Amino acid sequence: MVKLTPVFIADHVLLHVQDIKDLALVGKEIDEIDDLSACISLAKLSLKQNALTNDALDGLSHNEAITTLDLSCNKLESFAGLDKLRKLISINVASNEITRLSTHLLQLKNLKALVANGNMIAKIDNLANCTQLNTLVLSHNKLTDLSNLGALKHLTKLSASHNPIRVIPDLSANAQLKDLRLSHCKITAIPESIRLNPALETIDLGSNLITQFTDIVHLASLPNLHQLTLRGNPVCNEPDYEAKVKALFPSLRILDNVRFDERFLKNKKKREALVVKRKREEERAARRAAKEAAAAASAASGPGSDPGDEGEDKMDVDAPAPLAAAGEGKKRPRTADAQRRLTRDGGDKPHRRALPRVGSVAGARGSPTPTLSADDAAVDPPAAKRFKGPVKGKGPAATTEGGTRGKSFPKSGALGEPLSVGTMRGGKGAALGTKSTAPAKVVEKAAAAPAKAAAESAPAPPTPAPVAQPSNSAPAQSAPAAATATTAVPPEATLSGVRGIIDRRKRVPESQKKEVVALLEKKDADGDVDMGLGIGGWD
Repeated sequence: MVKLTPVFIADHVLLHVQDIKDLALVGKEIDEIDDLSACISLAKLSLKQNALTNDALDGLSHNEAITTLDLSCNKLESFAGLDKLRKLISINVASNEITRLSTHLLQLKNLKALVANGNMIAKIDNLANCTQLNTLVLSHNKLTDLSNLGALKHLTKLSASHNPIRVIPDLSANAQLKDLRLSHCKITAIPESIRLNPALETIDLGSNLITQFTDIVHLASLPNLHQLTLRGNPVCNEPDYEAKVKALFPSLRILDNVRFDERFLKNKKKREALVVKRKREEERAARRAAKEAAAAASAASGPGSDPGDEGEDKMDVDAPAPLAAAGEGKKRPRTADAQRRLTRDGGDKPHRRALPRVGSVAGARGSPTPTLSADDAAVDPPAAKRFKGPVKGKGPAATTEGGTRGKSFPKSGALGEPLSVGTMRGGKGAALGTKSTAPAKVVEKAAAAPAKAAAESAPAPPTPAPVAQPSNSAPAQSAPAAATATTAVPPEATLSGVRGIIDRRKRVPESQKKEVVALLEKKDADGDVDMGLGIGGWD
């Protein structure tokens, strides 16, 4: 165990022992107190939660300057040893082993607060000289009545809860009593003498045996009663309990620890609104600071960063959804420049057809490669150049892969047979003059292209000789005559006929002209189709 000495105090306090005014040594297992006369300035002493007994208090007999003493949670049995502290104002001896209020209290005439709850006190006595006492706490004891309190003229607070008290005594002598707490007792009714305590403001009678409103009707005469607690009594089970109590006590503001007066509720709403407003301001400030930090970080990281939305305090309004255009499916009108550009590039020509999504030169079905018609390729060579896929249909343009210059012509059709002039021109019917889907000029151009290529590829004739140009009414020459005429063509500066077309167009390389001319002559000789070799002559 530990003995309280000036040396012990010096080890726990930085001040000099003589200058100490307030000393608290809690839970130090002190069981004995030595002479502390060296602490001449000591006014407040707290020794709670130790192991002190009454014999140990003799060491405080020389400290007459002490005014506040806390000896709670110790092993005291009485107030012996405290009678020499004549200047004591407040004593706390809660949770000890005290059985009665001993005569030592008669010497404490300046005592104003006595806290002795949690003991085994069965009777109140020896308080006659404590005329300055204003607070008396005797809850959690063994009291059966509250007598011998008439001398306490300045008593304002009396707490005797958790005691087997059955009757509230006459407290008319305690005219200044404001706070009376008698909860968890065995009280059944309120005496009529309670009217003589008009200063009462708070009465706690919770968890008692009050069963009817008539048992508490005398409280209605207290003009200053603001707080009443009846919770835990049988009367609380009565219908319309709260409404009846509020009507019975018009000055009441708090019932069963719940405040309900209009002034308080109004102020409560104001306080709650103020709290919400402050919270919103804090959140706005936090968001603003976060956005400023993000903007600073974006500016530091370089251009293209998003500094964040401005206007922190503005309400977020959803942007209206874009309205569907009235003519959503219609095309926008083209400007003059756009129209000229499309015309120049072959965009809006009347003879152009929509490009199919399937089909190829080889005749494979279901091929997803887009194709270009032979007529379009023949009529519009620039379009054939721009088109990168295979040419669809029959004709000279179909023999070029992707419509690019410099590629060789295939020597067989889709099924492996040799290419025929009729096939290259879109069918036999087109060569015989039957009705075709393309204009006559388009057909002539399509037929002239391979003939020109064949003429250019043929070897130069050894002896140039002029060839007479027959009229349209002249009959077509035979295949041998056409071949002879072809070999007799002199190299003129200006060529005419198929070869001239091939030279001007430059569509067939020199290496392929011979093959084209030979193919045309063979077809004409076989008589499968009239190639028109006798019309216009061959260069």
